[in-house]
Amino acid sequence: MILRLNLILLALAPLFAFSQNDLPDSIFNQVPFKDGQIVYEKVFYIDSVNSKDVVFNAAKSALIKNTNYKYSKIDEDRTSGNITCEIAYQFYAKPGIIQLKYDAKSVISIDVKENRFRVRIFNSRASVFVINELFEYNMNERYTQEFQEHSKKKWKPSKSMILSWHKKLTVILDAFGIIVIWHTSSSDSK
Repeated sequence: MILRLNLILLALAPLFAFSQNDLPDSIFNQVPFKDGQIVYEKVFYIDSVNSKDVVFNAAKSALIKNTNYKYSKIDEDRTSGNITCEIAYQFYAKPGIIQLKYDAKSVISIDVKENRFRVRIFNSRASVFVINELFEYNMNERYTQEFQEHSKKKWKPSKSMILSWHKKLTVILDAFGIIVIWHTSSSDSK
């Protein structure tokens, strides 16, 4: 089942990638930056389900099966329909002369209603080791820094951390929604 899920994500990944025609400068319009915070948010509708419990269970199941929940606590409130936990992921960027692998963490929050759920990803951080030295980044601050470089015409898409990180979070957001919807349909068939 995990193999099938990974194949689904692999097949869908090109749909969420940037096309060749996208202007790299437009990244600053695509990143949801407001009031000093970056919050990725999307609402998913499930027409075939009209049960808050089914959607809640599917969202929680998707988190458990697709995150390392043993190392991050899942907070849940069935009454309000909210599930929150920290997710870990990696992305690659080339801010200097070599490409680096960044370890990133964000908070994911799911708000559930009868036939829909909202996924929000926020409070993102990234870190990387370079020559045995740890560098840590708050992605809100990194976005502001790159935006200022862009305003001064000094920003280079090939050196952007934000561009790579944004691509990764966009895929995670959309893929997580699809996984929850898949879990609701598999729980209906039982």
